[in-house]
Amino acid sequence: MKNPSSQSGLGEPNGGELPRTFTRRLILLVNLVFLVTMAIFLAISFVSERALHYQATFAHLEETLGVISMMPEISPTASPTVIRDLESRLGEHTGVPHRLFVVAEGKISASSEENLLGRAYGSVVNLRPFEEENAHRGIAQIEGTEWLVSFRTGEDSGFYLMRSRGANEGFASRFMALHGIHLMLTVLAFVVLLKFLMDRYVRRPIEQLARHVHRVEKGEFQTASQVSGEDEVAWLARRFTRMGTELKTTVERLVRSEKYSAVTAVTFRVARELKAPLERMDRHILELESVAQQQPDLRRLAGQMRSDRESLIDGIRHLREIEPPEGV
Repeated sequence: MKNPSSQSGLGEPNGGELPRTFTRRLILLVNLVFLVTMAIFLAISFVSERALHYQATFAHLEETLGVISMMPEISPTASPTVIRDLESRLGEHTGVPHRLFVVAEGKISASSEENLLGRAYGSVVNLRPFEEENAHRGIAQIEGTEWLVSFRTGEDSGFYLMRSRGANEGFASRFMALHGIHLMLTVLAFVVLLKFLMDRYVRRPIEQLARHVHRVEKGEFQTASQVSGEDEVAWLARRFTRMGTELKTTVERLVRSEKYSAVTAVTFRVARELKAPLERMDRHILELESVAQQQPDLRRLAGQMRSDRESLIDGIRHLREIEPPEGV
């Protein structure tokens, strides 16, 4: 399909089509700014959601640990089977693996793994605080795996409930997938809307204005622009229309001035060229009058010649007094 501008003869003097560099750059710039803004918004949202998710996770761990610590079967002497059963039920309920340690006198006294019983808690679990303002939340590392930990310690024993950090952060993939779809749909809708608005309010008025300028270039000064509205492009189109009218008036005045200059130049040239013949005619008339003193016919002929000479001089004088046309 041909470009409308090429169909209407619109283009540069060398025949090229109307360039669209400005509109393309503007669309690209707006899309780039929009994408950067959305990316920043997505990053901030992710950080905020992540912080809220951690807060909710630790709050749930603390509530669960409060219930577990009051269960009579969970004690420093609880069997691995009881601990394993509790961890299994917590994993089924939340969908995330859990671990529970009961510590007495710095050693693991109850765990789902029998090989850890009696070992120093610090040698098995590398625990570091998660928040400085909350001493009962931390990040534990066990054999290269990280766990979110909520713990309660007393005089004789301590309870440490852990939830897998990696599995717990599965929300990140769900968050990114959900917001990624939202971002793509938003970008698609934004691009379509931007393309429509740019075509309607920028590209189409500019093409109409360019067609108007092209008609003025061809000499159609009285053509009116088809651009309507109250925006900057419409204002510029009205200025071009007014410029065409003024340009037509100026061209007509210049044409009249050129014609008057040509007539004046011819008049002065004719007067200059006829000066010598008129002077010779005057001498010849005088000679003829001196010869025709006794001949009435020759005197009459000399008189007619003098009358014709005066008429010719009056005609040249009238040409010199011609006024220039109005507006010149």
